[in-house]
Amino acid sequence: MSSALPQIQAGKLKALATFAAPARCRSRTWSTVREQGYPEMEGEGWNALLTRAGTPARDRPSQREVVRIPLAAEVQQRLRGVEIKTRDPQTVARMIREDTIR
Repeated sequence: MSSALPQIQAGKLKALATFAAPARCRSRTWSTVREQGYPEMEGEGWNALLTRAGTPARDRPSQREVVRIPLAAEVQQRLRGVEIKTRDPQTVARMIREDTIR
């Protein structure tokens, strides 16, 4: 969304629908694919910072630093329209497992 939203707002792209659940849509200017008659289609894009299994703790970025970066004002400005959520490593691992199954 961070790359598409400016193009949509400028009229260079037309948003047809979003995959996000209605409760998660920051912008309600267009409908979800579910609302357009495709109830089985739902999705959410997300990113995570991962390290190789077994990486020594001293070589891993600290959780505090990983969380600080997306919350910085300059990053927020570049990611306008994107909801920033930070998660602990256990929650991210669960999200990966659940999305892999889905």
